[in-house]
Formats: sequence, C-alpha cells, structure tokens
Amino acid sequence: MVGCSDDAFDYFRGLLIGQGEEIFSKVMKDPEFLAEYINEDNLDDEGFPQNEELLSVGLDAYTLIKTGDFEWDDHIYDELLEALDKKGLQPVTDIEFDWEEDDLENLFPILWERFGEEPLG
Repeated sequence: MVGCSDDAFDYFRGLLIGQGEEIFSKVMKDPEFLAEYINEDNLDDEGFPQNEELLSVGLDAYTLIKTGDFEWDDHIYDELLEALDKKGLQPVTDIEFDWEEDDLENLFPILWERFGEEPLG
C-alpha cells in the first residue's frame, strides 16, 4: 500500500481549502466527490492535488505587515499565534482518524477505484 505522508495530506488540505466554500462543502458532505473533481486542472506541476503555499498565506501576510518582507521570523510567528489565541483560535496540530488505511477500499470504493492502486504523482 502506497499511503500518504503527513505533508502530502496537509498540502492536499491547502488545495481543498483553495477550491472555495462550495467545493469544500461538497467534499465534506461526500468525500467520493473527489473522484470526479480531481483532474489535471487542479494538480500542481508535479501531478499532485496539493497547494502547500496556501497553508502559510496568513502568516505571510502578517509577516509582511509587521516586517515588510516574507522572511521567516520566530518572534513574528509566536506573536501571530498569541494574537490568534486571544481570539480563541488554535492551530490544528493533531487530526484523529477513526479508520485504518486498510479500511479505505471499503469506506470509499469510488475513490479507491480511481486512486487506490495508482495514486497520483
């Protein structure tokens, strides 16, 4: 079984969020929708459904406002986390799954038929 790295999963989440509320909601309601939705139009240059850059857009904007550039700054990152915490917002650091990878073929047969044996990339 090929599997999916933590980073690939995060980058896929970036792509999904970037598709907009309508597509995001459809996928949350019916993950099998991805089997028909994912195509060459929403793959990156390497052939993967991912958007790593979208995951840091909030921090990039905050850093640009505070420093005038996009360079990583530990202090700015901590400051942003503190500001988010004051608003009651916490970053998602752990996602719990209630399934095992061996269950995917039965849980999502349409997705498995399209991507299970021959994942993208």
